[in-house]
Amino acid sequence: MLAASKALCLSYLLIAFKPLINQIGGGESSYRPMRVVVAGVIGGTASKLSGGKFVNGAVTGAFIQLFNAETALSKRKATIRSDSEDELKQKMGYEKGKTLVFSGKRKLAHTPGMAQQPNRDAMDQEVLHEDIFWFDEVGSLHTIGYTTTGTFNSFSQGWTVKDYLFSSPMYVADGAVDIYSMLTNMPGSQTVIGLDSVGMPISTSIPWDGNSYNLTTHNCQMFVTSARKLFSGL
Repeated sequence: MLAASKALCLSYLLIAFKPLINQIGGGESSYRPMRVVVAGVIGGTASKLSGGKFVNGAVTGAFIQLFNAETALSKRKATIRSDSEDELKQKMGYEKGKTLVFSGKRKLAHTPGMAQQPNRDAMDQEVLHEDIFWFDEVGSLHTIGYTTTGTFNSFSQGWTVKDYLFSSPMYVADGAVDIYSMLTNMPGSQTVIGLDSVGMPISTSIPWDGNSYNLTTHNCQMFVTSARKLFSGL
């Protein structure tokens, strides 16, 4: 029981510091060793404060950063540009008979252009719009995003693949997968609403509806981040 409490303490501390850690070096890969070291120090400190050994917490914290956060950071960056759906299929490595899911970023309707900001991306606060895309088993392209009206389709508003920069695939499966239902029924982002009797955070899920949209705490990029978490668990 004590070991479980220590592990929980370490997990919550790393979650609390994750946005700050991921901002080191603007999220660039050249600063990865520094982010891993900082996560290790935080993990070791948490372990020591909860009565454990510094080295055990440091190793755990470093591994969590290296294999979870750093992998997520690399997948978030959008570098794939395409002039057509057929070209996009080729660049994504799509194969007919499979379902392939990825994300894409574009400028906001009222801004002149789009500049990716890895440090803000780590906090889901880039000044741009982000959607989820997928090719279904017959090769048709679909998209869904989140805005002040709830979930919506950017293509229905006149945006095309030419307007986006895409990330590498986050999920590939054989056959047909009902991605739309998975995303529209996806649990919302978590927000802390208080503490329980032993001082642990109590959180609740915010739905992906228009009334719940918030530019800083429940936005389109958080929708995509939640989708990444959903697909990473499949």
